[in-house]
Amino acid sequence: LANWRLLDFVTQTEHLPDLSYYRLGDLATAVYLEGDVILTLGERVVRASRIFYDFTRDRALILDAVFFQEIPYRRIPFYVRADEVRQLSAREYSATRARVTTSEFYTPSYHVGADKVYIRDRTSRDAVGNATGTLAGTYELTNTTLNVDNLPILYWPYSRGDLEQSETVLRRFRTGYSDDFGVEVETSWYLFNLLGITPPPGYDATLKLDYFAERGPGIGVDGKYQQQDHFGITKNYFIYDKGEDNFGPVRDNTPDQETRGRTLWRHRHYLPNDWELTLEVSYASDPGFLEEYERNEWFEGKQQETVFYLKRSREVDAIALLANWRLLDLLANWRLLDFVTQTEHLPDLSYYRLGDALGPFVAYHESRVGGVRYRTDDRHVFDTKRFNNDGASDATFRGDAREEAELPIKLTGLNIVPFGSVRGSYWDGQPLASGGLWRGLGLYGVRGSGWLSKVYDDVESELFDIHRIRHIIQPDFAVWGAHSNTRSDNITPFDEGIETIDAVYGAKVGLRNTWQTKRGGEGRDRTVDLFYLNLEVGYFGGDRPEDEKSNGWADPLRPENSRPRNYAAAEFAWRWSDTTTLVYDANLDLNDVELDRHDVSLAIERNPRLAYVIGYRHAGDVDLDLVGGGFNYRFNEKHITAARIWYDTDRGRLGELTLSYIYKLPRWYVGFNVEFDEVFDDVSFSMSLWPEGIPEWTLGSRRFSQLGQTTAIKPDAKADLKQPK
Repeated sequence: LANWRLLDFVTQTEHLPDLSYYRLGDLATAVYLEGDVILTLGERVVRASRIFYDFTRDRALILDAVFFQEIPYRRIPFYVRADEVRQLSAREYSATRARVTTSEFYTPSYHVGADKVYIRDRTSRDAVGNATGTLAGTYELTNTTLNVDNLPILYWPYSRGDLEQSETVLRRFRTGYSDDFGVEVETSWYLFNLLGITPPPGYDATLKLDYFAERGPGIGVDGKYQQQDHFGITKNYFIYDKGEDNFGPVRDNTPDQETRGRTLWRHRHYLPNDWELTLEVSYASDPGFLEEYERNEWFEGKQQETVFYLKRSREVDAIALLANWRLLDLLANWRLLDFVTQTEHLPDLSYYRLGDALGPFVAYHESRVGGVRYRTDDRHVFDTKRFNNDGASDATFRGDAREEAELPIKLTGLNIVPFGSVRGSYWDGQPLASGGLWRGLGLYGVRGSGWLSKVYDDVESELFDIHRIRHIIQPDFAVWGAHSNTRSDNITPFDEGIETIDAVYGAKVGLRNTWQTKRGGEGRDRTVDLFYLNLEVGYFGGDRPEDEKSNGWADPLRPENSRPRNYAAAEFAWRWSDTTTLVYDANLDLNDVELDRHDVSLAIERNPRLAYVIGYRHAGDVDLDLVGGGFNYRFNEKHITAARIWYDTDRGRLGELTLSYIYKLPRWYVGFNVEFDEVFDDVSFSMSLWPEGIPEWTLGSRRFSQLGQTTAIKPDAKADLKQPK
């Protein structure tokens, strides 16, 4: 301390200077403070009216406590208010009548409340209390409620969990209304937390409790696990369904039974010596369940099956054993997925070698041997020319081998690869052939590709934000011929790429153009693809089935897998600016000179208020012409709207329209969604709630929850929600 007197009319003591040293433990073993007390623990701050702290035992009593910490990667505050907080040790805390929220207000708009809270902190911290690792610890909550404006809307008597996973037992909550399901209430809960059980490391489980007024109650348990040498998932759901499905006027909408559901288990295990085992069991109660209740999984996910798959993969070779089957008699004589067309492998042993060097040549080998059985679904209408070997012992023995060799030739700016392959296959029985069937397939050809580029430094345009141009040209081609003694329409289609190939000769030529420029300004320059234009033409000939598919496509690496229909294809994209992009692609059928497919879309972002996309799609196969798009618009910080729509111009009717309105309250959002679905003749309404900065805590549909952070077309790419690594 150093001070001196400039005010000579005041009596003072000067320190010139005075040096002091204190050790708090030497002066006191405990302290009691009263008033506006502030306690700093690293980046954490506690305010209280009264506090008693025992330094010798690291124990404390804090009354009328307010705990505050900012969550840096979300840029939102985190508050815990409690009548009484006790520090039981350096790592243990308990609280009574606690409220957890992100709201600064004494009476928050929403909070999670609990009569009693116990927390054990396992976070790695430095000497002053700052975290040096990710948040870690366990918690216990008694008489937990989720409150909105101090009104409890959910309750659970006891929960226990891990701070690294979730601070609440509720994982998801959704409520709404639709014509098909009536009033809908869907909830998902952290199962281990709900039961008060500490989960084994690497395991997680979710309990689903649902109710649909027009259908009935539903319950399910989903689980996932991951260990050092294995991982897997399980999905289970059952519902007492007293309603009807909605699959249109042609199909039967009445379920086969009222108790409906599904079970799925997928597991992968890494075994010694590079072996890998995959197991799967799948069951669905009836043909319509997954399509009605898990529509995305049914149309876009992996095929449901019961399978045993053992594989060993090393540097250039792999061996695999596949066994899968469709029917299984259980205690209740359940039949697994008999309404799905599948191929059973009973079993099928495969061997592969990739890229063996034989002098200047590169060789590839592929072979398989085993029993296969083609199981058709039991809902078919026509039996004419229908492949089926459905008897219990009516399996087909199959052997198949393919050998390929290629000769890579590297020239300046050009790679040329002559190649040839032979394939021999045998089946001991075919529905359309008497006795066994041999197939031989020979294929030969040449493929190549090149690369050219040139830079134009003098190209400048402020209007189009162009600062020099780099033009990249990548031509490629493939020409091949093929011969075979049979066609694919005489063979049961057990597996795609084996029985479905034909002796088709053909050629394809492609030209890929990319124009790049610099954007960002001085010191922030980055290279962006300003414009690209890809052109491709394919021609096919030879002995092939009569029912030719449209949308031709050529595979230069495996020409026998091509879709043999003469075509011309184009892809085009113009990135006018960082917020405006025009995209177009098309496929022209040269056999009938008609567009099989063409799509065009324009995406525009006008930050921070508006983003929209409009587009048109034509699919000739199904006579489909769609016009649609969507927009996100922020009126101000409190009001956001969004819409998605598509219209079928060929049939003259609306396909789907979704409208959303989002209102921002202090530290949380509420969203209202209305959806008109003319495809499934359904109208639905739903409401969503989520705290600011934590969209994964959304109660309800998450479709528009990211709009709280951005109005961009792709909110995930724009929202500043960087998770800690």
